[in-house]
Amino acid sequence: LKAPFSSFANATRRTTLKAPFAWVGGKNYLAKEIIALMPEHKSYIEVFGGALSVFYQKSASKIEVINDINDELINLHLCIRNK
Repeated sequence: LKAPFSSFANATRRTTLKAPFAWVGGKNYLAKEIIALMPEHKSYIEVFGGALSVFYQKSASKIEVINDINDELINLHLCIRNK
């Protein structure tokens, strides 16, 4: 049984950066405020990936899981991760 979404986990990244594009319903303008409200954590799960505004701007976590129903969007983020 295949889940109705694509995901990748344990994304290795060393720096923070801005989301590569704007996304409808995105959190780009709120990302810093959202990050400031986050408690310390070892795991980060993004259920509805989109442009990953919060993910790209926060410090890396030991475990990171990114999900989205859009396979092409997940592929784009994988390309960015592997660059």
